[in-house]
Amino acid sequence: MEGDPTIQVLIVDDQPAIRESVRISIRTIKDYELDFCEASNGVEGIARLQSGFMPDAIISDIMMPEMDGYEFCQKVKESHLWCTIPFFFLTAKGGVNNREIGLKIGAVGYIEKPFDPRVLGASIQSQVLAYWQLRDKLSHSVNTILSVFSHEAGTALNNIIGFTDLMRESIGLSSEHQLWLDNILSSAKRLEKLRRKSAFLMELQHTDFLHLELDNLSALVDVAIETSWLAAKEKNIQIVKHYAEVPAIAVHRIFMIEAIVAVLENAIQFTPAEGTVYISIEREEDDIIFSIEDEGVGVPSDRLLEIFEPFVTVANVLNHHKGTGLSLAIAKRIVDLHAGVLTAKSHSVDPLSNKNTGAKFNFRFPCLAR
Repeated sequence: MEGDPTIQVLIVDDQPAIRESVRISIRTIKDYELDFCEASNGVEGIARLQSGFMPDAIISDIMMPEMDGYEFCQKVKESHLWCTIPFFFLTAKGGVNNREIGLKIGAVGYIEKPFDPRVLGASIQSQVLAYWQLRDKLSHSVNTILSVFSHEAGTALNNIIGFTDLMRESIGLSSEHQLWLDNILSSAKRLEKLRRKSAFLMELQHTDFLHLELDNLSALVDVAIETSWLAAKEKNIQIVKHYAEVPAIAVHRIFMIEAIVAVLENAIQFTPAEGTVYISIEREEDDIIFSIEDEGVGVPSDRLLEIFEPFVTVANVLNHHKGTGLSLAIAKRIVDLHAGVLTAKSHSVDPLSNKNTGAKFNFRFPCLAR
């Protein structure tokens, strides 16, 4: 029925007939829309997840070529994005030992072939509902924490910043005391920036509609470049632009500039001093593509989706701890509200180290003019 919640399921099995049988079985679930994605082995399963398909349940065979079900399950459970997704083994490989292995590595169910369609459907439904409840509780908890932090920290930080400014103007301060006050002020401003970003992200998460007006994308990008000018100047980073002629797009001007600045400053942060950041705007069939490309360390391909999650940064992914982890989450939410898509990829491989170098962020928007 139209309007029913949708259960998304990833089915991984090297036998097409089994995948079809699983689809038919899951369709016994009533009162829910169903959306399926399929793969023939673990390697393809990971690729489906990395492409952006976020299932509510994963059903996998064990004995498959290239990557078996056990290894596939382990990789899913290692991911920050996918580790809570209910994972089922559906296999002819029975026995207590095999069941024990599957459950120990994170599966919530172990169903042997041949299976009863009603049992499979009921198992999927019960675990998905539990997963949704857990996800909603976690989301509510995070929002509550951010709300309390934003409200309570605001007044305190304003007092710290205000009184520190007054103290810095005092006569007779030693250079050492002046340095202490400078450090206090700098730290307080960083916390205030985090507080404002937290509040803004909460606002965006509770926003389903923006008032959009036609605007020139290249003009918005130029404003974002001016906003980020000082950060680029401090590292002597050159920004190279290439704008193709494209139609105007429907945007919320202030929010879109905020999204572009977030991604641009991320690129500047990870580009080495004296490096270059490349910006381009082009039309690709019925879409407008806006790209920001840096010369930084890149992001591992299996972690690209994580960097758009709140409190996960490129630096965190690379085992550093600089940044709040909110800027890219804010940018993605803004782009989502514009019916666009924001993606990232590491765009090249160093032939000596065989590691990704640099990252490219693509904003994709529907083209209104045909």
